[in-house]
Amino acid sequence: MLSSKKEQLLLIIHDYHTQRGQDVVKGTHLEMALNCNYKKVHKIATFWEAKGVVTSRSERGGNLEYMLTSLGYQEVTEILKKKKLKSFFLMAVVIFFIIFFVFFKLKYILFL
Repeated sequence: MLSSKKEQLLLIIHDYHTQRGQDVVKGTHLEMALNCNYKKVHKIATFWEAKGVVTSRSERGGNLEYMLTSLGYQEVTEILKKKKLKSFFLMAVVIFFIIFFVFFKLKYILFL
């Protein structure tokens, strides 16, 4: 579950940049979006900072602001590709089972 929070943090920062036009995201916004406390947000952000994906800077009053680096944008595109591939795979499985069910149901009705 923590890895999904890690990915969510990057996606939220990316969303703030692309959809809202804000390069910097405050830690309080991330706390509300991730539904976790300051310590967990800081722990996740330090993980990404060690990889060079996110930079943080202190704001007046001790709060932190986070921003994606160029490596962060590459990481976000990889995460989005994985999510897209996963959704296509799940859709293919669902369609396969629907076709399988309809075929055997039709075969059963025709031979009775």
